[in-house]
Amino acid sequence: MVQYQGKEVPETLVGSQIMPYYLVYLPSFLNQSWYSMRAKRWVDEHLVHILSPNIYRTTYEALESFDYITSHGNFSFAEKLSVKYAGAAIMYMVSKKLKKKYNIADERAALYEAAVTWTKALDGKDFLGGSKPNLADLAVFGVLRPIRYLRAGIDMVENTGIGEWYHRMESAVGEPSRVLA
Repeated sequence: MVQYQGKEVPETLVGSQIMPYYLVYLPSFLNQSWYSMRAKRWVDEHLVHILSPNIYRTTYEALESFDYITSHGNFSFAEKLSVKYAGAAIMYMVSKKLKKKYNIADERAALYEAAVTWTKALDGKDFLGGSKPNLADLAVFGVLRPIRYLRAGIDMVENTGIGEWYHRMESAVGEPSRVLA
């Protein structure tokens, strides 16, 4: 790790030289279109804030989310039960606070509106990047992938036109990989 603007940032090996991670990827960042950078900012400042109120909207949906988390983690039986039920209860309450904090009147409507906003931004293209995904496509996909098969994600795909783009992204990105401990 190296210091950059008062924060520790990772470093990477380029050839035989160790460089701060941000220097390796900064040129590609600068070559992005203004529209792509704006889209990534929209993900960070808007899209991520409407997810928690959606996936923890009801006690059933909160339990569904934690069921997924506990079934894909390395928990003992007792840990699974405590994490699932305590976590779901806490996140259900947190989601109500987030809904209020971000002034979300109807969380599903906000999610659908975000999906429609994204599909309109595609402007008939397969991806925001054109014929292949760019970093903005990956940012949106990365935020939506974890919720895709939860009730919120299923509803979003069924009630908006984002499903086709999502399936193209799944094909372009491939299967998720994770390491089991």
